[in-house]
Amino acid sequence: ALIRLGSEGLVRTLPNRSPIVSFCDVSEIIGFFDAIDLMYRSTARLAAMRATAEDCKRLDEMEARHLAAGESGVLADIIQTNQDFHNQIAQIGGNPFLISWLQNALDTGQRIMYLYMQHNSDAPSSYARGAHRTLVQAIFDHDPVAAEKAARADAAIASDHLAALLRRRAIGGISLQAKRR
Repeated sequence: ALIRLGSEGLVRTLPNRSPIVSFCDVSEIIGFFDAIDLMYRSTARLAAMRATAEDCKRLDEMEARHLAAGESGVLADIIQTNQDFHNQIAQIGGNPFLISWLQNALDTGQRIMYLYMQHNSDAPSSYARGAHRTLVQAIFDHDPVAAEKAARADAAIASDHLAALLRRRAIGGISLQAKRR
């Protein structure tokens, strides 16, 4: 189990010490959101081009589960149903590499998303209001341009909020803003 957790970056084994939980650094967070943006847009575009009526029905069900999780406010359920929703879009797109890469990014990013949602009290209610509806509709309409645009907007929700949260944090009362001379 520790080897698997280590391969997923969740545990670090230090020389002559017990394994410890890995920390998230800012570069990982930035890289995660860059990867999610790219994967969401790519998989949404393909899904819009390839979706069948049955695919659209399954995607609609996934969105409904995600909305119900958002209304419940249970963070673990919101994160899991969001992951399931985006994995379903990747499955519809049908590219095995994008499916694998997205699943890996979402698995890796679960801690980041949990931290984001813990510190953003509006996140559960914003999902409950249907943040995915535009994306679903673009896929239903078989409009790859609109699907990519909606996927980019969806990816930006968490990254924009988390970036704002990080900007608000002060380190020992020191301003992080550069002064102009």
